[in-house]
Amino acid sequence: MNETTNFIKEQLLSKSKFNPSELEERVNPHLVVAPIAKKKIKQTTKKYNIDSKISKNGVLKHLLVQNNYRMTNKLTKLHLNHFIKSSNKHIKEANYVLTKNDKAKLEKKSMYEYLKTEKSDLYKKIPISYEILFQKMFKDMWVPYIVDVLKIDPTADYKTSLSKLNLNVCLTKLAICDFNGCKIKVVKSENAGNIGKEGIVLWDSQKTFIVIENNKLGLDTIKILNKSKTVFEIQLPITENCKHSIIFHIIGDRLMYRSSDRVGKKFKNKNVKDLMYYINAEYLSS
Repeated sequence: MNETTNFIKEQLLSKSKFNPSELEERVNPHLVVAPIAKKKIKQTTKKYNIDSKISKNGVLKHLLVQNNYRMTNKLTKLHLNHFIKSSNKHIKEANYVLTKNDKAKLEKKSMYEYLKTEKSDLYKKIPISYEILFQKMFKDMWVPYIVDVLKIDPTADYKTSLSKLNLNVCLTKLAICDFNGCKIKVVKSENAGNIGKEGIVLWDSQKTFIVIENNKLGLDTIKILNKSKTVFEIQLPITENCKHSIIFHIIGDRLMYRSSDRVGKKFKNKNVKDLMYYINAEYLSS
């Protein structure tokens, strides 16, 4: 220990003086090592209730104070789940009102007109009909978007557009494009109850498609379609007014990313488990 102390004095602590044997007065040649007491920090998890966190104008109060992505994402999911449940609840109430007033056998358009005139408060709480979203979101929003992405000339005739279309390029771009507003249909699924359902995509999330379902016998409802173990059918319009279109089948497992994350992702052609959809139908039930 003495040899180490002398070495520190002669080689390190004495370099600030002209005389190596002298040390600065302010330098303490002894090193004191003592343990530091750690403070225990309690990690508390905050639980947020949707009803208590919504202000009068319907805005989440916590979002106005904290710009935290994870918490914002969590509260957005809670708010969306709350909206879907309340919308479907009001759909049941509207169906009960229609049945009670002998309006359940009317056409869908007449049902919405009756609710709009006679039950205006209930009409405002139910989701927008499929026909309105088909015009506003699909024809006016998604079709111009996908036509611009795939460089399709809608003014050309069917044969000319089909000859100029590169299907391999279309598949690559469809894998990374945004499906909000797209019209989709479930062709194959692990959940047999979802097969045949179609609708307009309201939100393309990471693991699900939230759609407004086209109900031919009654009011349209909001449905959540899982991407996992599901094959979707989309119609790609190649002529004006969507008179002619090409049908593509998209494997849902390939789209298990958020639409913003898929833009910069490169999908490789390789042997993957989800290709068993086309080879073995029993894979869906396993």
